[in-house]
Amino acid sequence: MKPLVATAPDEAALAVVARTVRERVGFYLSTPAYRAAFDVHEWTDEAERAAVMSKAQRWDEISALVSDEMLHTIATVGTYDQIGRLLAERYGPLTDRIEFSIPVNNPEDGERLTSILTELQATSRS
Repeated sequence: MKPLVATAPDEAALAVVARTVRERVGFYLSTPAYRAAFDVHEWTDEAERAAVMSKAQRWDEISALVSDEMLHTIATVGTYDQIGRLLAERYGPLTDRIEFSIPVNNPEDGERLTSILTELQATSRS
């Protein structure tokens, strides 16, 4: 499984990443192929508005239709210290493999990723 994930080392950096993920959710919101995922949560009106905005090439405005509730329903959002647990809680019983990425620019980043994966594996087994 490759869920939509927004993660960063701290809350300030997460806010930046979450903006990007909110834009991606907005794209999905505007796309008819993804409509059922939003309809099931009763976000039909937002999806219809997003579709109209996309046809008018108003892409920069669509993310404003994505509420925090919508963002957190469609994506898993948390800091590096939270994301392993959040993914395990959300997908642990449903899958045995999850793919996501974080930037690894130095040995400390590699250690952080290893820590997240270790936590995810341990939490999924419990």
